[in-house]
Amino acid sequence: MYQPEQKKKLQNSNISATSVKLHTNKGLTLKDHRATHLQKTSKDIVQRMEVAQLATRRVRNVRFNGFSETLRQLLLRWAVPNGTRIQIEQTDHVGGSFNVRFTNTNGPAISIATARGWIQTAINHQ
Repeated sequence: MYQPEQKKKLQNSNISATSVKLHTNKGLTLKDHRATHLQKTSKDIVQRMEVAQLATRRVRNVRFNGFSETLRQLLLRWAVPNGTRIQIEQTDHVGGSFNVRFTNTNGPAISIATARGWIQTAINHQ
């Protein structure tokens, strides 16, 4: 009579069946495995974020005497391969200093040396 009542509670609760242990002389013992599940989930998310970040490279303090759109057009024309997106952000109000972010959607990781080389190639063709 006591056993079916425990099973009924177990089925209605949010605790998984693997986290409950029944002991005949001690009664019902619960173990909370939510923390390990959250750790596994957050670890998976972090790993996915790291993979996504490998295809993104940000170069700060790029010196260029011109507009951000001019720099973008030079990068697209002379340096960056197809499938790579470019975001350019001006870091000062006077002009001449930019942050450039490259995102490679279907290609390999972008190294900092590769990104700086693309920027230098574009600036040299000005």
